[in-house]
Amino acid sequence: MRLGVEFVDHVQIVPGDHHLDIKAVRVDPACAMRIPAAIAVRRKVLPFIEMEKKVHVASHNLKNQTLLHSLERMLKAPIVVWDVDEHDLDVVLKRFTAPNLPP
Repeated sequence: MRLGVEFVDHVQIVPGDHHLDIKAVRVDPACAMRIPAAIAVRRKVLPFIEMEKKVHVASHNLKNQTLLHSLERMLKAPIVVWDVDEHDLDVVLKRFTAPNLPP
């Protein structure tokens, strides 16, 4: 017997059509720390959750294909890139990477 209600996503939000508010997203710390803090800050990328064997990454205007492939190799999973506001991303990156950056 299965209890509960099946979740059906009626919104159908996709990364290409949606600008993500990264400050409102609950970031999985284990996922965020899967790439070195220095790379996350320098390249302005933040992996925030892994769902369905894909890592969702917040970034501002990430178009560099070489960097995308490098992230996939570092994370050892396909990535889904979400566009976010640059200032908001900086604020969230500081929260997750400040203790891990060298002085």
